[in-house]
Amino acid sequence: MDKEIFVNSINEDMSLNPFTLSFNKNYAYLEKSYKASILIKSVKTNRLAIIFSIIAYSFFGILDAFVVPELKHFFWFLRFAVFDSIAVIVLILSLFTWYQKVFQYFFMLVEVVGGAIIILMIVISPPPANYLYYAGLILIFMMAYTASRMIFIWATIGSLIIVILYEVAAIFYVSTPTLIFINNNFFFIGANIIGMIASYEIEMSDRKNFFLNHLLHSEREKVNKINAVLEKRVLERTATLNDEVIVRRSTEEKLAAMLEEKKVLLKELYHRTKNNMQVISSMISLESSQIVNQELKDILIKTELKIQAMAMVHEELYESEDLSRISLKSYIENIVPLMIDSYSVPQTFVSLTLNLEDIYILIDSAIPCGLILSELLVNSMKHAFIGKKEG
Repeated sequence: MDKEIFVNSINEDMSLNPFTLSFNKNYAYLEKSYKASILIKSVKTNRLAIIFSIIAYSFFGILDAFVVPELKHFFWFLRFAVFDSIAVIVLILSLFTWYQKVFQYFFMLVEVVGGAIIILMIVISPPPANYLYYAGLILIFMMAYTASRMIFIWATIGSLIIVILYEVAAIFYVSTPTLIFINNNFFFIGANIIGMIASYEIEMSDRKNFFLNHLLHSEREKVNKINAVLEKRVLERTATLNDEVIVRRSTEEKLAAMLEEKKVLLKELYHRTKNNMQVISSMISLESSQIVNQELKDILIKTELKIQAMAMVHEELYESEDLSRISLKSYIENIVPLMIDSYSVPQTFVSLTLNLEDIYILIDSAIPCGLILSELLVNSMKHAFIGKKEG
């Protein structure tokens, strides 16, 4: 059912002239292209038809020798000198490119000449021999309608010219018995109707195929145009994305460079800050070593330890991969022994036991923790081991 609807839709869309089968209405512009394409494809078939016509026309010269021996030389002249010469000339012309545009007219000429010669044979042959030659006309009709691949309208015109020539000859130049005349016309008309139907259907099929190919080509061009537009958009978008990627990569590289530079600067800052604090701590240590007043000396030592605690924070930051935080465990392991050594109680051995978890704290918390730890250790060393040799 779907196939029938599709075929009917094609027939409606093609808009063919029902008599000439030419494209009209919206597709009238296709007629020139169709003729050009079908003529090119039909030239080889047309040549074969001409060659077959020459062979068949010449072969039936044998019939002349048996049916009309007294006229055989004249009939052979008509066959070989006239028809075959014209057919050979047309065959030679078919080798030229320009022939493709006009081969319909030339083959119709061969058809009409061949038919006219047979009609002439019918006119001049004595009865009953003249009744035998009409069969050759039927072969010419079949050749014109089918084997020659002439378009329907030209095949029909050529065949009708031959029929008219026969009617004129049979009525005005030959005393054809009524029964024979009716019989011949029956076969002529029947052969023409069958040939016209066959030629009509062949050309209709060719035009449908041509129209389908045209539609497929048109759709393919539309798809190609859409693909071209899409491809262009993809290329444009790809180029834009590439530019964006390049810009983003450049930005990321710049940010990475800036971040690396910031890390270097921060490390340098932490390192210099630690060094400055070490200098201050050393200066306080020198001053405290020269002071006799124990109370003032303790104050300086506590100050020195606090400065060392802050300096150690900056040293940990300098050595850390993360410049914003430090490991509290590593900090304590480094600062506590230093503080114990700096504030040791005379004649008292203090051992150190650490039980720590690896906790990370930010710089804002690290310095206050260091100061608190310093205060706790000083108080512990000052008051927890009085009168003890170890602890």
